[in-house]
Amino acid sequence: MIKLIGSILIIFSSFLLGFSKSYELKERSYFINNLITFLKFAKTEIISTRNTINQVIEKYNNINKHNSKKIINFEESLKCSYLKSTEKNLIINFFNIVATSSILEIDQIIDDYIRQLNELYIEAKQEYYKNAKLFSILGALCGISICIILF
Repeated sequence: MIKLIGSILIIFSSFLLGFSKSYELKERSYFINNLITFLKFAKTEIISTRNTINQVIEKYNNINKHNSKKIINFEESLKCSYLKSTEKNLIINFFNIVATSSILEIDQIIDDYIRQLNELYIEAKQEYYKNAKLFSILGALCGISICIILF
């Protein structure tokens, strides 16, 4: 009886490890999509109202305060494990460039970053669809193989 319970726990925990990895892939694509939405919002806000980027972030978060997934917190997002280093560098470079650019240049800069993020979003979605089921199944199979080896 104890072996059966141990086996079930091993299979279940390894399945959850695979599921958590597929969840990270989903969160990555979701974050990139939210970042694209934010940049489109920032572009219109900066050009029309001449707000700074900090004011735009504050306004965007106030509009989306009922949806915690859409709130942009760049400090936390740079610490996330599901973002690749190229995506983190893209975010850092964006803020460095926008902070030193004039409002006339910001339109072109944001368009360029939106284009780059669209490419990353397509890549993240493809990676999610390709690997999400794979990670869950591999997690379950690893758990089963561990149970076979141990017993």
